[in-house]
Amino acid sequence: MSNRKRPFFHHTLRINKNKCIGCTHCMRTCPTDAIRIRGGKASVNPDKCIDCGMCMISCKHDAILVEQDDFQKIFDYKYRVALVPSVMMGQFDEKAGTKSIFEGLRSVGFTHVYEVSRASALFEKAQKEYEKKEEAEFPLISSFCPAVIRLIQVRFPSLLKHIALVKPPLDIAAVHCRNELKKTGINATDIGIFYISPCAAKIVAIKHPVGEKKSSIDGVINMDLVYNKIYSFVSNDKADSGKLCRPADNDHVAWELTGGECIRRDNHAMAIDGIHNVIEILDKLENGELDENINFLELRACDESCAGGILVPGNRFLTVRNLLQRINLPPCDKSEEEKDNPACQNCSLFGKCGNEYLKEALNLEKLQPRSMLSLDDDMEKALEKMEHVDTIMQVLPNIDCGMCGSPSCQSLAEDIARGIAEIDQCVFLRITATKDAEDVKTLKESVRNVWGRINNNE
Repeated sequence: MSNRKRPFFHHTLRINKNKCIGCTHCMRTCPTDAIRIRGGKASVNPDKCIDCGMCMISCKHDAILVEQDDFQKIFDYKYRVALVPSVMMGQFDEKAGTKSIFEGLRSVGFTHVYEVSRASALFEKAQKEYEKKEEAEFPLISSFCPAVIRLIQVRFPSLLKHIALVKPPLDIAAVHCRNELKKTGINATDIGIFYISPCAAKIVAIKHPVGEKKSSIDGVINMDLVYNKIYSFVSNDKADSGKLCRPADNDHVAWELTGGECIRRDNHAMAIDGIHNVIEILDKLENGELDENINFLELRACDESCAGGILVPGNRFLTVRNLLQRINLPPCDKSEEEKDNPACQNCSLFGKCGNEYLKEALNLEKLQPRSMLSLDDDMEKALEKMEHVDTIMQVLPNIDCGMCGSPSCQSLAEDIARGIAEIDQCVFLRITATKDAEDVKTLKESVRNVWGRINNNE
């Protein structure tokens, strides 16, 4: 028997058992079959969960929540940097000046503000350098979306070799900010870097990163929380909105939207958003059905990419519109007196990403698969259980109704083999096994009217 220690996977999505009614909506929408209903409540298998947030979107009872760092944690540091995704700027229309939004962030406690998309140019350059490496496998898959990376680890481990082992802009921006502040003489222990996250997967990517031992980011704050804190300031007519400008390079303002990476590539690149659409494309790639002329895949788990993140407070379509409006704004052109304005430190302090020290911090380590189905740590016993699963599947009705508390008949068979479920949880088998019940015939007929059969033998 193997004594191998099971790996730990950090998760930020939590189920409030007091609100959960076991309605199965989350179980049915989960792309990795990570959720079960037991005792009338949803439970999550941590080995399978990728924190994509589909369960939270589908829950009609607000029973799923996202754990985040306490906002007060930022005050543990003398210098507090807010890493802002472009979709945060997209929560406000073009009437809200960029400077006003930055000042709003300063008003709640941040000392510096940096827009993450400014690091996209270096990310793009690093990806193109990776394409020249011998280990690059085409089509190359962008490492931008952490939910997609974990999806591939869990459901498509054979495709891990296609992922470009380059740190995403978020990590690059964090390394850049910390080093630039240290150059000014600030003690490293006084610097706290916090990401304002639009989704759960990026919180997990910071708390338990893949491809690196430790994140360069000190904390993660829910975007919805920050938006509510600064909304009144930004909307206040007295707020100095200053000159309407876009601090990030024009080409990268929309980097976080669907097509943000592909737009700068040739027509052999493809952009897909929505987790189930992504799964469809990965299925095709794994089965050799994808057009061989496609050499790059931009895969984003959320509908409309980061604009559709579960922690984004505004409507995703309005967010996209607002961001595209900002692209047409003039660049930030500061006067000498503006250069020392802390609200404008996005440009004046950090400048452009491209310092030599970043070249050593761009690469990810080789990615490892996560076993989606772990029947047993002992290989011999695992093979026996796989045979048991096949036997059980010959009995189950294969209609995937979910009434047993598992998302599919296959999932129930696996749970039975692992010893965490019983075959009599299948409602249809219980109906056919209840010989003495007077209404069995009626029940069977009702089932046949809906499903056409009771089991595979009919």
